[in-house]
Amino acid sequence: MALLVATTVCRLQKNKYWLLVLLSLHISACEKKTQVEKETLPFYNSAQFDAEWIEANDKAYTSIHKIDTFALKSQSGNIINNDSLAGKIYVANFFFSVCPSICPKMMSNLKVLQNTFANNRQVQLVSFSVMPWVDTVEKLKVYGEKRQINPEKWYLLTGSKERIYTLARESFFAEK
Repeated sequence: MALLVATTVCRLQKNKYWLLVLLSLHISACEKKTQVEKETLPFYNSAQFDAEWIEANDKAYTSIHKIDTFALKSQSGNIINNDSLAGKIYVANFFFSVCPSICPKMMSNLKVLQNTFANNRQVQLVSFSVMPWVDTVEKLKVYGEKRQINPEKWYLLTGSKERIYTLARESFFAEK
């Protein structure tokens, strides 16, 4: 890039107007990149999914919506909780292993994410079973192996029906 710019500058020395345009474009491109880095994502504090942009120094920042605590078993039999996911970006969904309709498509799309972020330790996938009485640890292990789900990257979770349903409705704002 530097060689290209140097060559272009040499060619344009006779025409200072074009040199000024080139430099202006280069500077404005740098400014736009800085502006993008300062962008923040919104918070969603209610099931209505109204986006709210709240700065860290805003009083409302202390009451942003958070996912409630949980401790559920993965397909490997390990307890996965909020601490297991601390500092990570995770994509969560709700499914059940015998679902014949939307679940296979949803899990297929998540498989693309698993493969895309396979080497990124910051990204985790978490699937909560909404039929924990069917989806035992053993059943989830077989389900995961059959679909080539990496148990280190993608947790298939089961546990108390009440806890999972409360998480779905109150923490993740999932519909009934």
